[in-house]
Amino acid sequence: MLKSRNLFRPLLLVLLGLLFGVGLFAAERPTGQSWRQTAVLSSPEAVQAAAATHTHVYAVTNTLVAKYERETGKRVAVSTGEAQHLNSAFLWEGRLYCAHSNYPTTPEVSQIKTLDLKTMSLTTAHNFGNAGGSLTWCVRHGEHWWCNFARYGDHNTGTFLVKFDSSFKELGRWTYPPELIRLLGRYSLSGGLWRGEDLLVTGHDDPVLFRLRLPKSGHVMEFVDRQPAPFTGQGFAADPKTGGLVGIDRSQRQIVFAQPDDSTHHAPGKVLPQPRLPRDRLLVFRGEEGRPMTVQTTDEWLKRRNEILAGMQAVMGRLPGKEKRCDLDVKVAEEVDCGRYVRRLITYAAEPGSRVPAYLCIPKAALERGGQPVRAVLCLHGTDNVVGHGVVVGLGGRPNRQYASELAERGFVTLAPNYPLLAKYQPDLKTLGWESGTLKAVWDNMRGIDLLESLPFVRKGGFGAIGHSLGGHNAVYTSVFDDRITAVVSSCGLDSYLDYYGGDDSRWVVGKGWTQPLYMPRLADYRGRLQEIPFDFHELIGALAPRHVLIIAPKKDHNFQAESVDRIVEAARQVYRLYDQPTRLRVEHPDCEHDFPNEMRESAYRLFESVLR
Repeated sequence: MLKSRNLFRPLLLVLLGLLFGVGLFAAERPTGQSWRQTAVLSSPEAVQAAAATHTHVYAVTNTLVAKYERETGKRVAVSTGEAQHLNSAFLWEGRLYCAHSNYPTTPEVSQIKTLDLKTMSLTTAHNFGNAGGSLTWCVRHGEHWWCNFARYGDHNTGTFLVKFDSSFKELGRWTYPPELIRLLGRYSLSGGLWRGEDLLVTGHDDPVLFRLRLPKSGHVMEFVDRQPAPFTGQGFAADPKTGGLVGIDRSQRQIVFAQPDDSTHHAPGKVLPQPRLPRDRLLVFRGEEGRPMTVQTTDEWLKRRNEILAGMQAVMGRLPGKEKRCDLDVKVAEEVDCGRYVRRLITYAAEPGSRVPAYLCIPKAALERGGQPVRAVLCLHGTDNVVGHGVVVGLGGRPNRQYASELAERGFVTLAPNYPLLAKYQPDLKTLGWESGTLKAVWDNMRGIDLLESLPFVRKGGFGAIGHSLGGHNAVYTSVFDDRITAVVSSCGLDSYLDYYGGDDSRWVVGKGWTQPLYMPRLADYRGRLQEIPFDFHELIGALAPRHVLIIAPKKDHNFQAESVDRIVEAARQVYRLYDQPTRLRVEHPDCEHDFPNEMRESAYRLFESVLR
């Protein structure tokens, strides 16, 4: 009996390993950051991969790429050109680079196909021939191309990663750790993307990202951790608009947008590479392995811009997607005849459980039968806990704040939503799931733009945003997140966080200044180390390029320092020069205190009249 037990024990262990090996290996590997779904877009082409630009998303099948509008979800084009087995898509320098092979045909032949985003023509950019595996993904990282050649079935341990120079000369080759390959079954790796020094890869159908790193020595990639994700394997890509990821759920035929789950991060800014890039040197981005590199192109600048967006959301909370969208359900509470225009007090549903009060001013000419659609401006009010948004339509008796009514007199439709936690608008931010009043205000404003777009008497294709003080920085924050705003005016609304009230440390105590609930409570965590705040107005104004921006910074403003504003503009102008549009960023210094005098408002109105055509 003893001999028999010894004979069967090794066999038993082998059988247990075969039955439970995958689970054991998975258990040994730690779980890292999770990714949460923020939005989905239905697409019958969501079969192989997804990619995105600021305005469109792309779904990849074996043979074609479909183009969808982000805002409407409408399919607007499909690719032309021959393809047999597309696998992934990567945005670089205004084109999509798609991994392509003749899988399952042998001998294996792999190419990189490029998609012209305007003509939707798919052509071959590089032919690898028979490289020893099927190309499943290719990405640009720093100055190099990184390509994955997959093998399947009994041979999937032979899947390998190759680093190429710009001429596709091989510079290095790595295989994947056996414990990762075991998790793939008989499949291989379908998607990959560098984020700093981390390489994220996906399998065929499991909702997980595997985080890898280059080894310090040898040629086997290091397995760091697993990251639960809402897309089921396949090809995925960076989302340049949100700084998150975009992938697919093949079974549901959906494009899936994802962001890091804040609950897996406790220290503010921890998701960001450290140290932060210089706030006053905007033409620097993180290249290979996170090393700072000089921006040479607008595509490289967009990588820095993505980091700015990530920094904002590390403090403000994550900008939501379609999960918070609902029918606007506009209701009119009152209407007042103001001579050349009518003023309506309305409410609209910005999200389930939250109705935003707003003043909507409409020129009478726009309401007449046969009237032409007119331009529209989002008018954001300053701090006022009595009449709130009423101040910008001339209520409350405060001079030099009535820019919504003055613009309506000039023929613009204006929308003035109330800022959350001021006057009669008191949404329960915690219950609604918001981590800052700032981002709630941004969302309300973005939904306000949705409202303007829905009105038949409003001209589509470009809106203005204007604000004083609180409204001044509210206009900037909103415009960074919403590129439908093409002209921005900020009066007395900003200086560097480092210079706020002369750098007075007491202003950063919890509940004061920028750390109040109606702003960004997480900023209190940076008291005593303001240099580490992961974004500043230098970067936010730069992120608006090449749009038109007018900043009004009075010489005697006691809130925001004019000299600090000049430093911000000097830094941001680097980006405007990159776009060859340096004159689109302007700053004015009226000789007054914290005010928005007549001549400055006139300058703002002339900007809107010249730009919003």
